[in-house]
Amino acid sequence: MGQTKKRNYDRYTLEFKQQAVKLANHPKVIAKDITESLGIHPVMLYRWRMEYKNGELRKLKGSEPFNNWQHFAPTIVKQ
Repeated sequence: MGQTKKRNYDRYTLEFKQQAVKLANHPKVIAKDITESLGIHPVMLYRWRMEYKNGELRKLKGSEPFNNWQHFAPTIVKQ
């Protein structure tokens, strides 16, 4: 029978998630720019924002640090 390959997913620290949510909640920053800069899918950031809002954002069991902040350059929107 065929073997199923185990998928390897990125794991993000609680601090990474909280910082991404904090940046996304800034009124002059576009969430799409954050997701592109961090290399994450927009749905992931949306989920983290909902979890944060509901008090459910937490560190996953067995999560390993993932740090991609050095590539982040937010876009400030002038109003």
